[in-house]
Amino acid sequence: MEKNIILLTLITAVIFFIVSNPYTYAYMSKFSGLKIKNKNQHLILVGIHSVVMSLIMFAVLSSLVIDKECPPPPTPPPPKKCPPPKKCPSCETDDTKNDTKNDTNNDTNNDTIEGFSF
Repeated sequence: MEKNIILLTLITAVIFFIVSNPYTYAYMSKFSGLKIKNKNQHLILVGIHSVVMSLIMFAVLSSLVIDKECPPPPTPPPPKKCPPPKKCPSCETDDTKNDTKNDTNNDTNNDTIEGFSF
């Protein structure tokens, strides 16, 4: 589109000059039978010129403005797998000590319910 801006501007100027020219307006008045001096008919002529100008500009813009196609986005790399969690040596030794304490407490003391004591 950037390359066609000057061309588009020139085409718009020429089309506007032709469509809005008083001679074209008078020709359309004679061709359609609408009178310029009658206010309602004059507004109908203005509407006809507006529609014609819009259609011509739509055709020009459709032919000159072409959207660029974007390339597809690149595929992202697959995510890396996380390593398994590592236990620290001090936690492993504390767990084994707690397990033995819980076993001995369950055997000797029957007053504990689900880890809570009264």
